[in-house]
Amino acid sequence: MEAYQGIGIFGEQRDGVVQVISYKLLTRGRQLADRKKVALIAVMLGRISGKSVVELIKRGTDRILLVSIYQELKLPKISLQ
Repeated sequence: MEAYQGIGIFGEQRDGVVQVISYKLLTRGRQLADRKKVALIAVMLGRISGKSVVELIKRGTDRILLVSIYQELKLPKISLQ
């Protein structure tokens, strides 16, 4: 099996809107991916709008991985005394 090669960035979103820092990371990631001749992948946590997906593509991502958490984990409170 051939090893996968690519450049990935983790994008930030708030209320479904991709934040500016994500686009800055995409710009740098695109430069690296072009230099290495590999795909650029944007990993987005949570839900994003269709408009944001289109913008990510326009700004150079080859693939978008959307990671959604449907249920918040409830962790027990721990005392460290």
